[in-house]
Amino acid sequence: MTDMTLTRTLLPNFLRPLVWLGLAGLLAATLAVTASASQDSGLAAIGGEGSGLISGFVIADIDYALSDARPGRLDSVSLSVIGPDGRTTATRVSVSLIAGQPATDCLRQSPSRWTCPLDLPVAAAESLQVSASR
Repeated sequence: MTDMTLTRTLLPNFLRPLVWLGLAGLLAATLAVTASASQDSGLAAIGGEGSGLISGFVIADIDYALSDARPGRLDSVSLSVIGPDGRTTATRVSVSLIAGQPATDCLRQSPSRWTCPLDLPVAAAESLQVSASR
């Protein structure tokens, strides 16, 4: 009978450090997420994923070109990439129209106009994800 009593009192003492360790891990994860979601305006200058000022660039005048030789296929996408101040230009732009697929590098046509060569069925295009960097 004394062995059972001893086991019951040791079990909670054994679990306490594990509970505190779990709470400390949860706190550390919360702080890491909070730090990465900071509203610091300096983060806009280094890029990100999303829309608006998160990326630091304004994407406008998006034009899709269909293939003349192969109906039902996208031949290219052209877009303007303008810095938030209206003067900053991107040095590299790429696009992806299918989630999880590698992005296609774009070619500069003017300081703010880019053309991205494609060859994919129109029906396969899910979304337009643009990556621009300085």
